[in-house]
Amino acid sequence: MPTSFANWVAMAVVIFAFLNKGKMSLAKNSLNITKASIEENEKVLKHDIILAIDNFDFQCSLIESAQRVLGLSKEAYDITKQRFIVGKTDVNGITISRNRYKEAQRNYINMLKQYWLAYYQIRKLTLYDFAKDKVLSSQFDKDIQSYYYE
Repeated sequence: MPTSFANWVAMAVVIFAFLNKGKMSLAKNSLNITKASIEENEKVLKHDIILAIDNFDFQCSLIESAQRVLGLSKEAYDITKQRFIVGKTDVNGITISRNRYKEAQRNYINMLKQYWLAYYQIRKLTLYDFAKDKVLSSQFDKDIQSYYYE
């Protein structure tokens, strides 16, 4: 009887070691998959940040163009208005000039909106406040702590 019990214990140890080895292998594979997933997410985030910065730079140039167009359309409207006052243009001319000026204003406001959306997209992706030169997540953590624990 003692030898069969010893054999049973030995076999149980072998089975336990085999199962442990399988669990260890499974855990290592899971770790490797998680590491690969994290690396891929980091690459995607870096790519998204680069695209957001490119978009922000593009929006800056669009705002400059929209400002120039707005200034030119304002000047054209003012000149057309003066010409209308002295009788050198008709209502149709001043209406067209005014409509172009209003369209330039709407376009400029839309460009400002796109600029700020691009700015906050970068801020969201990087979790960094560039105006205050600080990390946003740490402030968020402080706000949460003060909300729940004070």
